[in-house]
Order: sequence, then C-alpha cells, then structure tokens
Amino acid sequence: MTRIAGTNIIKAPCCGAFYSTTAFASINFMASEHWTDGQDENSLSQSDGGLRRCICGGYFLSGYAERVGFIPKNTGQQPEQSEYSVAKIFGKIGKLLIAEDKAKPQTIRMLPTQWAANETVIPPNAQSVTGAAIAKLLDSKPQDINLLIQAPRLYWRHLNNQFRDEYRAYKEVHKDNFPAYAPSAAQMDNMEQLAALLEDHDMVDELELGELYREMGQPLKARAKLAKVGEDDRKLCEMQLSLLEKGYRGPARFKY
Repeated sequence: MTRIAGTNIIKAPCCGAFYSTTAFASINFMASEHWTDGQDENSLSQSDGGLRRCICGGYFLSGYAERVGFIPKNTGQQPEQSEYSVAKIFGKIGKLLIAEDKAKPQTIRMLPTQWAANETVIPPNAQSVTGAAIAKLLDSKPQDINLLIQAPRLYWRHLNNQFRDEYRAYKEVHKDNFPAYAPSAAQMDNMEQLAALLEDHDMVDELELGELYREMGQPLKARAKLAKVGEDDRKLCEMQLSLLEKGYRGPARFKY
C-alpha cells in the first residue's frame, strides 16, 4: 500500500530553485504491466528515476537534490520517522546514488523540521522529463554521469513503447508466441551507448546489461551477464534466459 507522509522540499543542484516532492511513508510497487526493459505501466511508485527539468533550463535527479524542509501530512497524528530504500524508490538510479557517493546515507529520512515556518508559499513540483523530451536532454550532452545514464535508460524504454502496442495486439491472438522485434538504428545506437556507460560504472547492473545485450541481438554477452545475477533478481533473470532460449530479442511482459 502506498501511503504519503507529507511533502519534502528540495533545492535543485543546477540553480538552487526550490521544488516539492512527495514524501512516502510506504510504497506499493504494483503496476498494471511490468516489462523486462524496466518499464512499468500505471505504477504506484516512481519509475522515472526522479529525472526533472528545472525552470533554469537545466536537468537534475531529485534523489541528488538537497532536502531543505519537510511538511508533514495533516493527519492529526505525529509524522512517522520512516526510512525508505533508495534503490526501491528510485529504481536503477537508486543503486547508482549509493555507488556514486558511499559517504552519503543509503536511506532517505524525513526531515524532523517543517519547511520554513514563516513561508506561506509551497514550492511547485519540478517538471518530469518524459518521451521525446528526453532526446533534448541527450542532445545537450550533460556532464553529470547520473544524468548520462538515466536519460538513455528512459529513452530506451520510450523508444520501445511503439513495440509494446504491437506486442499487446499480437498477444491477444498468439498467446504462446512473440512478435518480431527489429530495433531501429536510433534504438541500437542508444542501447549501445547505455550499455557502454553501464559497463564503465563502478556498480555494474548485470541484469540490465543482460537485457540490453539480448535486445541488441548479442545472446552470448547477455548470457554472460545473466550468469552473474544474484538471487534477489532470479525471477526476472530466469525470464530473460527463457527468452534467449526462444531466440526472442524484444522486451516482454512478466509478472513478479
């Protein structure tokens, strides 16, 4: 069950602008669809890694923004002092948040003080960066390694969306088979760049790399990565291995 504890106030690292973000007391990770490329449809949790566009024109990840205040939800009760897993809230980028700066706390804690008691205006939510807008971020060639990874990751999923519609329609008729997947040159280029970035990162995500190599039509590399996946990710790993056995390259729906 997803429960909201209140609102966090954050300061964008690019220009210092203030924004509001939801502070969760608990999070439900259910979605109407889960896909092997990490896409979740109608998810009850944040699945974009916190990628945001600032009013100054810059981009940032909300997980890296400084938290400067907290406004508890008005429930008539004391706010909970819960801890939340970075990796769970921010997905793949959460692992990178931990790996990039091990000196930082590995959990997100609600701040005990409220947002500036004399402030009457609550900052707005930062603008999400979705779909084709991510291409503009990629064209700007950001220097932040975290943006460099999260942007092509989201663009990978975005470029797969047209195929998802074809997949759904195909599965209505052919429940035991899969439609042909033929990624475009733009998709291949984006996947290759993302895979290279992930390979060079301190904390390699073998499961995600296995999926990328499978979709790029490189089964030997995919199997080599999936062979290193730990027990926590075995269900998705087994799904990917079964798709490799079938010779299928495309993203697929699965159930946790």
